[in-house]
Amino acid sequence: MMYEFKSHMVTVNRDGGSDELEETCNEWAKEGWEVFSVVCPQPSNWSRYRLTAKRTLQSKANIPGRKFR
Repeated sequence: MMYEFKSHMVTVNRDGGSDELEETCNEWAKEGWEVFSVVCPQPSNWSRYRLTAKRTLQSKANIPGRKFR
């Protein structure tokens, strides 16, 4: 199986408002992405995270169409 990947930096709102982290995860889930990694690349800044997501690529072999002999 082949996958397509995407990554994005997001900010966590610790004041109780809506998080960019939560919003991004929900939007990506609606588009068929699966978030499999949430990493804080700079330990000195705990409000920035890198999200990485994947989804399955559609194989050309699965596309219905005419078959030639």
